[in-house]
Amino acid sequence: MALNLTNGIVGDPVLQVITAQSDTETSGNTNTWTASPATVSITPQSTNNHILIYAHTTIASNTKEDCLSRFKRDSTLIALSGGSAHGVGYGVGSLTETWAGYTFNDWWKDSPSSTSSITYTHEVKSNRGDTNYTIWINRGLQTGNHSDAFVTRAFIMAMEIEG
Repeated sequence: MALNLTNGIVGDPVLQVITAQSDTETSGNTNTWTASPATVSITPQSTNNHILIYAHTTIASNTKEDCLSRFKRDSTLIALSGGSAHGVGYGVGSLTETWAGYTFNDWWKDSPSSTSSITYTHEVKSNRGDTNYTIWINRGLQTGNHSDAFVTRAFIMAMEIEG
């Protein structure tokens, strides 16, 4: 329940919550956006409602570099760290050591104006200008492969909020 100071107690503004997670390891070079293996699809109940998206993605690379992140709704870019769609909850990550992990915990409030199924994707990219490096999502920490005892897991959540 939510408290509206004018009207008293009103219904819960959260209509549905959909989550997905994956520990699948994926990679790409430094000039391409690499999609997290965790994607989420949601069908809004009204065109007036909003979707709050939250993603947790851990990356590693074979070089020290700055990294960017973004959200896509289907194939449309809706939020980019440091870009024109920059929003609260976004930032540029920096890998301070080779193979060190960096975690993006990003969120975005979307207003899709749709009642059709929508798929949200979280993507990351190196901010380095050449292609000699690899960026990994969910890479093992110690040996650089997925057999490590410590493996990360990508997570994404879409929450429909009454508009």
